[in-house]
Amino acid sequence: MILTKKTVFAIISFFILAIALTALIISLNRFFGPVERQVLEVQFRVAEYPGFDGNRSGLFFGAIIPGGAGHRFLSFHNPYGYNLRLKVLPSSNIENFLIIRPPEVFEPYGNYSIGATISVPRNASYSNYSGYVVFEFWK
Repeated sequence: MILTKKTVFAIISFFILAIALTALIISLNRFFGPVERQVLEVQFRVAEYPGFDGNRSGLFFGAIIPGGAGHRFLSFHNPYGYNLRLKVLPSSNIENFLIIRPPEVFEPYGNYSIGATISVPRNASYSNYSGYVVFEFWK
């Protein structure tokens, strides 16, 4: 196969266009994406007797009896000079247990304490549960 000038030009144009579109998508994603993203591990155990976990590096609730609940508090600070909104995205294996209700808006330079609750249904199986929750802060 002999490459003509038109074919070479078309191939080079295609690659330049692909690179430009990729750069545009990446820059738009950064512009329209979250300002900040944090991931916390979540662990709890459904057991016959309640217990607690003093670990502060994630959302560790200890043992919770069926029909019971565990509570933790998370501290957030908005270091930016503009309002932020928070999207809470729990992993699918804990989303039916985890309740987090953030404020509508995080005002600039504000400090916030948000409750996180694990609510265990009465019919929950005795087991260890773990997952994660993603906190995305948006303009």
